[in-house]
Amino acid sequence: MTRTKATEGQYRRKGDTLWNRYVRETGQNDPIRFCEWIADQKPSIRKTTWRLYKQSAVLILRDRGYDDPANKLAQIGSDGCRAGHETLRRGVSDRDVDRLWNASRGSPARIKTWLWVVAGRATGLRPSEWEHARLENGPGGPVLIVRNAKHTNGRGHGETRRINLSDLVHLATYTDSPNANEAWNAIEAHLFNVVQEKAKPDGFRRYTCTCRKTLYRLSKESGVKGISLYTSRHQFVADAKRAGRSKMEVASLMGHSSDETATIHYGRRIQGRGESVPLPDPEEVARVRDSVRKSIPAPSLND
Repeated sequence: MTRTKATEGQYRRKGDTLWNRYVRETGQNDPIRFCEWIADQKPSIRKTTWRLYKQSAVLILRDRGYDDPANKLAQIGSDGCRAGHETLRRGVSDRDVDRLWNASRGSPARIKTWLWVVAGRATGLRPSEWEHARLENGPGGPVLIVRNAKHTNGRGHGETRRINLSDLVHLATYTDSPNANEAWNAIEAHLFNVVQEKAKPDGFRRYTCTCRKTLYRLSKESGVKGISLYTSRHQFVADAKRAGRSKMEVASLMGHSSDETATIHYGRRIQGRGESVPLPDPEEVARVRDSVRKSIPAPSLND
């Protein structure tokens, strides 16, 4: 699958970081020694981290014209990496959110990170999709316009998707639902924070990195281990399934072109919180349906 420019940029930044660390620790500047140094890291890192290190290092080596060392590094497997893996959560319960909040109070950086978790849980956005997300006034209330991150790879049902938040705002305005008020306030506050950070050089990427690191520390201190900014997206899917949304409706809300992706890879119905979930845009549901229909092979004449 072809990488997007954003993904390649992330790999290059990681590769540059590794190269600078190699130079700093060894005092050398040799591409072959760099490959050996990368391989020497395997006993202290897990397989997923090794793959990131290797892909990033291979990319910057090729950028610099060191094709032979890059090709040799690309052939090295993950044998010798640290055993095991960290248990990652597939959901963020109300109790988890409360524990994270209690550990956040008094720290502006932690509160901003907490807002991101709550806003993500209410909308299902990928972390990267917040960069270009915006609110518009729809016929029934506010609509979140989202640029689908996977659209260029053919995994999205279109360039954008629309998340109707009118029901959420209605609950926050006309009921005493604490979750609805919390979610709507978090969405508005998080969008404001994103706009503020984007005004700075390389602002959104830096803000994302800061919030990820902050959430890691916050999760350790609060006892909510294994959580990431992406975990909120898993919870959104679980909530949508619990709310009775069909597979195609869930796919449209997630920006997927396939109605199976969320079923296989995301949160389970049993983890859903029974909360109000945005209604999908009918046109986007239709696009998912068309995409699924086209992916089904035509029956053979020999069948």
